[in-house]
Amino acid sequence: MLVISPLECVVCGCCIEACPVDAIVFDIEPRARPWLELNKKYSTLWPNVTFDGGQTPADADQFRSLSGKFERYFSPDPGEGDIGSPVRPARASACNRCDGETALGRMMRIIRKFWS
Repeated sequence: MLVISPLECVVCGCCIEACPVDAIVFDIEPRARPWLELNKKYSTLWPNVTFDGGQTPADADQFRSLSGKFERYFSPDPGEGDIGSPVRPARASACNRCDGETALGRMMRIIRKFWS
């Protein structure tokens, strides 16, 4: 399971297109509500995944249409994140697919400009 940081999301929709199981939706959709707090909490605790480096389990297709996966399998323990990544940023300042600036990236740019 992956979570998306609300501070890092640029609302570009790249993750929605990339998700193979239609699990990601925009925050304004009603089915997103139960996941918003979970994303907020675990995006600060779990390591970043910034590239497709084979994090998908080999048996993922067997679980694609299974309902109740969260209730059955969720664990608060993090995965490994970007093992083998050429770059391992602490937090992203842009979307890795479209290069859209994140809220965190905008704040840092403004702070740097202010302090310069």
